[in-house]
Amino acid sequence: MNHHETQTARQEEKTQMQKSIISASRATEADPRPRIRVISYTGLSRLVHAVAPEYQSRANIEISDVIFDNALAMGHELESDGSTDVIISAGANAAILRSSLSLPVVTIKLTGYDVLLALFKARRYAERVGIVIFREPIPEIEQIKEMLRIEVSQRTYTTVDDVSECFRALADAGFKVIVGSSLVVDLAERAGITGILVYTPASVKQAIEDAIEIARVQRLEARRYEQLNGVLRHLHEAVLAVDAKEQVIAINPLMERLIDKSADEMLGHRLRDVMTELNLGAVLEGHAQETGEVVLIKGQTYVANRIAIREHGNISGALLTLQDADTIQKADGNIRTQRRVRQLAARYRFQQILGNSAAFQRALCAAERYARTNSTILITGESGTGKELFAQAIHNANQRRGHPFVAINCAALPESLLESELFGYEEGAFTGSRKG
Repeated sequence: MNHHETQTARQEEKTQMQKSIISASRATEADPRPRIRVISYTGLSRLVHAVAPEYQSRANIEISDVIFDNALAMGHELESDGSTDVIISAGANAAILRSSLSLPVVTIKLTGYDVLLALFKARRYAERVGIVIFREPIPEIEQIKEMLRIEVSQRTYTTVDDVSECFRALADAGFKVIVGSSLVVDLAERAGITGILVYTPASVKQAIEDAIEIARVQRLEARRYEQLNGVLRHLHEAVLAVDAKEQVIAINPLMERLIDKSADEMLGHRLRDVMTELNLGAVLEGHAQETGEVVLIKGQTYVANRIAIREHGNISGALLTLQDADTIQKADGNIRTQRRVRQLAARYRFQQILGNSAAFQRALCAAERYARTNSTILITGESGTGKELFAQAIHNANQRRGHPFVAINCAALPESLLESELFGYEEGAFTGSRKG
């Protein structure tokens, strides 16, 4: 498998996990155990029933005795009603369910040890043993049969019809013992032939352990997903995220209202198919991210940011944020107003002006008296004696202290312009005069 295929496989697993997170989050608080459904058939079901009580305190395990098309129909039902965290199955059932469902499906794996035990049992009944297994033959059987000194004939199947044909071929060839799946054992029992189930309790237990661990990870991911959604819901900008295939994996309410589509309608769908002007294809292809772009959507102006999401240095998705341009303008106006207010504020008060001389105390008392009036006050003194400190203290002690304090350096203004700058003038009264 090359690097691209590996990345694709990982992304598909991640997407499946994200879809199943919603199901995991529905687990009832009354029963926090993982909800596991085993979809099997007769003989394997009996084996699972025998093993399941050992896990009663750790998992809620239910067993359904169905196969092939009926198994798939049940899988879709479990997926839609959200009643199951993980499915356990084997052979063809597992392959069909894994390829069609977004729910996690754990396969009861067939090991060489399982086959060896089954052949040991078969050897008690006959020296010629048939084996019918799913999809691929087991190469180790050639070595095992020589060690056990028995004749073994392997057949593989992918469909129900294949199973019947394989079984009939072995029965017609005179095999009196056939090893295989539950369906094979069932066919053997009906035909009066000895059928031996190839699976063992150890394989079933391992599958249950795997399912419990997957459910545990799902619960952790579900909590993280809920926290992330909580953050997204309270953002003051529209946010949307996609995976490497540009399929929507997260969206907040503001974006839902902007696009006029619910999260259920968006999740799992390609963004460009939903709204072409919002596509993130260029960012996913590795082009430079786009920030501060002005876009027009449904007659409204927004500022868009398109940013790549990276995992281990590779682009695994992209993020789109949209901010209402009017909101940005209002925020900018508020910032400018606040800055202007801070710049036109008096900082000092009488309590901060300290001095011990008699002249200083007389000036301080006079300033405090004058601050209680609304009269114009002239403060004189040499440079550096603190005239502006007194002016600010007087302003802060006056009843107009809530209004701006405007300090003008009159020495920096030509005498001819001082009066017009302080008291105003008509625009155009002299060359170059503009109120702005």
